Amino acid sequence: MADQARLFVGREQELAALKEAIARPERQLILAVGGIGFGKTSLLEELNAELADAERCFGLLYRLNRNDTSEAFLSRLMGDLLNISEITKYRLVLNAPRQVERWKTLAKLIPGVGGAVSDLIPEDRRPIREQFLEFLHAAAGQLKDSQRLVLIFDPDEYLDESVEADWASLTRALPAQTTIVFAQRLDDCLARSAALRRAPNVFRVPDGLKHLSHEESDELVARWWRERDGWQELGDSTRDALGEELWRKYEGYALPLTMALRDLPKEPTSAEQLLEASRALPRDYAEMLRDRYDDAVETGENATRVLHGLAILEVPATCDRLAALYADQACPADSLVSACRQDHLARCLTLREGGVVEFFHATMGECVVAQMSEEAKQDLHRRAAALYEKDLEKNKSDKEALDRLPYHAYHAGDAKAFLEAVDRVGKEKHRLRLLRSWERDLRWALPLCRDLAKAEPAAFLPYVAGTLNNLGLLLSGLGERGQAREAYDEALAIYRKLAQAEPAAFEPDVAMTLNNLGNVLRELKNWPEARSTYDEALRIYTRYAKAEPKAFAGYLEMVARNAVKLAEQTGEKAEEWPALVEAAKLLEELSSAEEDEKQDDA
Repeated sequence: MADQARLFVGREQELAALKEAIARPERQLILAVGGIGFGKTSLLEELNAELADAERCFGLLYRLNRNDTSEAFLSRLMGDLLNISEITKYRLVLNAPRQVERWKTLAKLIPGVGGAVSDLIPEDRRPIREQFLEFLHAAAGQLKDSQRLVLIFDPDEYLDESVEADWASLTRALPAQTTIVFAQRLDDCLARSAALRRAPNVFRVPDGLKHLSHEESDELVARWWRERDGWQELGDSTRDALGEELWRKYEGYALPLTMALRDLPKEPTSAEQLLEASRALPRDYAEMLRDRYDDAVETGENATRVLHGLAILEVPATCDRLAALYADQACPADSLVSACRQDHLARCLTLREGGVVEFFHATMGECVVAQMSEEAKQDLHRRAAALYEKDLEKNKSDKEALDRLPYHAYHAGDAKAFLEAVDRVGKEKHRLRLLRSWERDLRWALPLCRDLAKAEPAAFLPYVAGTLNNLGLLLSGLGERGQAREAYDEALAIYRKLAQAEPAAFEPDVAMTLNNLGNVLRELKNWPEARSTYDEALRIYTRYAKAEPKAFAGYLEMVARNAVKLAEQTGEKAEEWPALVEAAKLLEELSSAEEDEKQDDA
C-alpha cells in the first residue's frame, strides 16, 4: 500500500484550541471549519491520536458516509461501540491497536451491553436519537468526574440535510461529560448552520482553518524529506528547491501538498528527476484526484470495479462485498484484494485489516463518481439495491439495508422499482422509528409520483395518495401535526376521487386516511372535525366488515378504539355515538361468532 503515514504540521494552534474547548465542561458541540484541502481530516486524526494517549478522555474518530441520515449513522455508531471486536476487525478506530484497549475499557463502563444495538431493544418505539442519548448518558454516568467522552465526526456535510435539526436538538441534551466535534466545510457551513447556531454551547476552532504558511509548508516538506534516505542523498539545496516549487504550486493547501509528496518518486535517480516530477504534478487539486483515478483504472478491470463499487456504495466495504456487487462477472474477492495492493490503486485507497477498503479521503469518492458515466452509475446503483434486498431477506430489521435500499433504487433510475422499495421498507421504518430515513424516501417519492401521475393518472395517482398518507404518518410522528394534516387532506381528496370510479378498491383507503386524519385532529384538539372524520371511517369499515369480517374487522376495531379515546377526551358518552355503537355491536357479534367457530372445531 501507499505510504499513509500521518503528517501533521502547522495546526498546533488549532489543535490546542480543540483540546482547550474539550476541557471546558460547558462545551458540547465543536465545529472545525475549513475548505476542501485545508487539513480538517488530519487535524481531527491528530486530535484522535492525542486523545488515545490521554488518561481522562475516551475519543473516537468516525467517518461519516455520503447521504447518511442521522438515524442510520447513530444506529451504526451505537452498534459499533457495543461491538468492540467489530471496531478492531474493520476500520473504525484509525489508530488501532493504540485505541482498541481503551474502547474495550469504555464498553465495560456501560452496563448491560452486548450484541448489536438492534438486538438490545428491537421493539423500542422511540426515535433513534433518543435511544442514542440514553446510550450516551449511560456511558457518561459511569465516567469519573474528570473524564470525558469525545466523539469526532468527519465530515458533517455528508449527513443528509434534513437531519440538521436532529443534531441541534441532540446537542441540547448531551450529558455534561460528552463532547461532539464535527468537521465542516466552509462552503457548506453557512447553509447548514442555522439550526446549530441556535443550539447552546457551539464553539468554532478558531474561526476556520487557514492555509499553511510558507514556513509551515517548508516544514512539512522537510519532515517528509527526513524519512526518505533516497531523498536525503540529494542534498539540502534540492530539498529547498522542492519546498519552493511545492509552495509556489499549492500555496499552503495541506491536502494536495501531502498528496503531492506521496506521489513523487520514492527513489529518485537524481535531483533533476525529483524536481522535474514535482513540476509535472497537477496544480489543481481536482486534477490531482482525476490523475490518480485515471492511473488506477488503466491497471485493469478490477481496479475500476473497486473504485466504482466503493464510490456508489458510499461506505467502506470488504472485498467480499465488492465481489458480490459484481457476482455475474466472475470477480473473486482475492483478485480485488490483489488489485488494491497495486501502487496506482493504492494511491486512491486504504486497505484495512479484514479486507475492508475505503477511499484515502472523502473527496476521492466524489471524484470517482464525477468520472463515471450515467449508465455506469445507474447499473451499480441497481446492483447495490439488489445486495441490500438480500440483506433484508436475512434480517428485515437491518437498519443499514433499510436506509440504503431506497437510496440506491432511486438512483438506479427505475421509478417503479424505487416506489416499490419505499413502500416495502416503509412499514419497517415506521416500526423502528427510522423517521428521518423514511422522510428522505418520501420526499424523493412524492414529486416523482406526481410527475408519473400526470402521464398515467390511473396507474400512479394511488401512489401519490399512498405517499401522502405515509408522509402524514411520518410528520405526525415527528410532531409536525399541521403539516401532517395537509398531507392527509390531499391524500383523502385523491382517494375520494379514485373511490368514485372504483369504490371496492379505494373506499378502504378512504377510511384508513380518515382514521389517520382523525388522530391528528384529535391531537390538535379539533374535536368536532375529529368526530366527523372518525364517524365516516367507522361507517365505511362497518359496511366492509359485515361483508368480509376477516379482512376488515381489525381495521374497524382500530378506528373504534380511537373514537373511544376521542369520546373520553371530550366527555361524550360512547353510547350516544350511533356509528360507534353500531361498530361495537358488530365487533361483539363477530367475536362471538369466532368463539363459536373455535368451539365447533374443538
